[in-house]
Amino acid sequence: MSIWVHDYHLIPLAKMLRERGHKNKIGFFLHIPLAAAEILTALPNHEQLFSTLTYLQSPRFPDRDRLHEFRRYLTNEMKLASRDLRIFSAGERTVVLGAFPVGVRTQEMNEWAEKAVRSTVVRRVNESLVGRAMIIGVDRLDYSKGLVERMEAFERFLVAIPAGGRR
Repeated sequence: MSIWVHDYHLIPLAKMLRERGHKNKIGFFLHIPLAAAEILTALPNHEQLFSTLTYLQSPRFPDRDRLHEFRRYLTNEMKLASRDLRIFSAGERTVVLGAFPVGVRTQEMNEWAEKAVRSTVVRRVNESLVGRAMIIGVDRLDYSKGLVERMEAFERFLVAIPAGGRR
């Protein structure tokens, strides 16, 4: 069984699992962009934190730029040997880096939306909204995204624009 670890707050998890004897493959995906190597080195104890990523078999990044920054960190700061700047040796461990862009298949989403418009459920929702205002928000529930500030801005918007009013 493989274990997948996601995001900054769980960076040390792979090392902790290895210290407890786990032999599972451990992957990692960083959703929030990794800072430039020069910024990483400005963090207190950066060596201690980012060296724990070498306990993963396959750290994954959302784009090539983030992958490049981690590669520079491994090469310049940790002085790790690499065969091809994709596979690194960290003691007895091998770390294989990868970039896997995250995105939305817009054509597929358009097709789903076109089908949904004809559905009974969507028709009922549209009918129930006649004469009423509606605001739709789509957010990830992620503390790092400023949700508190977003809710405060939404509240100010509702106070500034009376119900049903437009500017």
